[in-house]
Amino acid sequence: MTAVSIRHHDRASGASAVCGCDSCNPPLGKKSVISLKDLHGERVVLLVRQSFVRHQIDDVLASLDVEPNVVLATPSSTIACALVAAGAGITLVGKSTAMPFAGSQVVARPIKEALSSGYAIIFPESEQRLQLADAFANELREEIRCSDLS
Repeated sequence: MTAVSIRHHDRASGASAVCGCDSCNPPLGKKSVISLKDLHGERVVLLVRQSFVRHQIDDVLASLDVEPNVVLATPSSTIACALVAAGAGITLVGKSTAMPFAGSQVVARPIKEALSSGYAIIFPESEQRLQLADAFANELREEIRCSDLS
């Protein structure tokens, strides 16, 4: 297999967001930017421990000596946002996942600390790549470059 990496880093620009419930935690919901340090002791919904993203989040939290109160773990960021909307607490998700949930009960805020995300397209090494596959990879690179995801 050949992997073609399409990599970007989420920064405090809001690409990684805290999706919080105003009624659950008004102080965090009123902040324009949230630090991961603000999550110490807070009720948090995270991805399951088997998730690579969860390992990345746990590493950053540990480096900051932050211990949130993890009340639920889910395999899906979208489910995490739905749980937050139902009042379960706060979650850390990408901006593109958080924004559809933003409204009167849920707020999405950028986080201060940098988290990174990586994307890759994997092509079989043994076969000649189709022009359509290359065109898709080029379009995806351009979309990520031009979107709020970069």
